[in-house]
Amino acid sequence: MAGESMLLIKNIQSNRLDEGQYELYSFQTHYMRGFQEGSLKSGAHIEAFDSADRELTFLIRAKSGDSCFAQSDLNLILSTLRPVPKS
Repeated sequence: MAGESMLLIKNIQSNRLDEGQYELYSFQTHYMRGFQEGSLKSGAHIEAFDSADRELTFLIRAKSGDSCFAQSDLNLILSTLRPVPKS
């Protein structure tokens, strides 16, 4: 797992370093953990993993220079993510 995490971070870094802007945040809740690459103004890419290492990926984009919502709103969204039980 550690090797895969390092590779993920390296890939994220190479995408933004060329653009002259780079923001990387980590998060961890009771159910999920992961990374947020970018800000809500430039577009955010979220990689989240549950305890079974199942991945959830989503992108948040707004019109250039606008924020679609506040970072605190995104933090609330991330805190509500839960794995779905197998049926």
